[in-house]
Amino acid sequence: MKKTVILTVVVILVAGGRANADLLWESGHHVFSEGYEKIVTMNNDASADITGGRIGALMMNNLAKADVTGGTISEFVMSDSTKANVSGGWIGIMACEDTSISNIYTGSTIELLRPDISGVTNVYGGDIDQIFALGSSVANIYDASLSKLDAVNLSEVNLHVKNYHYNPTGGSYSGGLLTGNWLGSGNNFSIELFEGTIDHINFVPEPCSFILLTLSSFILYKRKNNVR
Repeated sequence: MKKTVILTVVVILVAGGRANADLLWESGHHVFSEGYEKIVTMNNDASADITGGRIGALMMNNLAKADVTGGTISEFVMSDSTKANVSGGWIGIMACEDTSISNIYTGSTIELLRPDISGVTNVYGGDIDQIFALGSSVANIYDASLSKLDAVNLSEVNLHVKNYHYNPTGGSYSGGLLTGNWLGSGNNFSIELFEGTIDHINFVPEPCSFILLTLSSFILYKRKNNVR
């Protein structure tokens, strides 16, 4: 009898927690700054500022938009042409799918950033443990504190670098170690690659192009100044 009563109380508490945990935004602008929600779903033209609090799962669909400047999100899934700007807070897993666009800035912390299908991820800064690109997604990385990089399928990773060195036997994941400096900031990077990832990376601009461009400009300058 005692076990039955305890089980009944637990079921009621769990059911009640679920009833109060799910939040649905179909339209309009919203602000989430405190408290906890297990699941937050955004649809249609809904937009939101996430500035604090805790969210178990943030699901974005159908052109929804979000600006994340703080708080904690365990799982963040974007689909159906949604858009998100992340410049703060902590995110466990962030999936950018379909034709969605995610912009990641300094101040954010993401454990796993996963562009998929035809999603586009632009990384301008932030502390990211791993990027895993799948499908036909595109990841444009301009600057970041990035530890690990994995790319499969038809995905492309464009690294905007000033210089780089690739050691095929370095790192811990069979794909080598990539070191160098980011193009804009000049900050150092050291990224461990998973097997096969180097085949998906484009270096923008290619360092060799830098040299050719510099030489061409010098030759044209000399010719111009020698002509009277």
